[in-house]
Amino acid sequence: MPRRDGESNEPMKSIPGMPYHWFSIVTLRGSPQETPTEIGKQLAASFSAFSAPEFESKTFQFRGDSSSTPPLSLNNYLLDRDCIMYLKKIYFGVSKEEIMQDDETLAEFFGSPKEGKRVLSGVSDAEWERKMWYD
Repeated sequence: MPRRDGESNEPMKSIPGMPYHWFSIVTLRGSPQETPTEIGKQLAASFSAFSAPEFESKTFQFRGDSSSTPPLSLNNYLLDRDCIMYLKKIYFGVSKEEIMQDDETLAEFFGSPKEGKRVLSGVSDAEWERKMWYD
């Protein structure tokens, strides 16, 4: 999924002919003991080991943990629709109305309860009930 381009809710653009740079990757930890550095090194090794005839061989490097403490909200990195997709995956079966009452969750995903309610208010009930959010 694309990385958010600064304050806009638009995907980051890449320069034609140049590789798309991943400045961040959002993951869920397998256990509370895993550190961002361990996860980053494992992902880089997995991406580097992946090969298929249609892809050139690439070597990926983990450049370091750039997470902040406390972490920024998810919408600092991803588009609103992608934040909603993760929200639905993590809180599977929970209604939109219930989530809109959970200020802590709204702040973690959208930066503030007000912004979370604004974003979720733009999602119709029919859209919310759709199983997949991939276009």
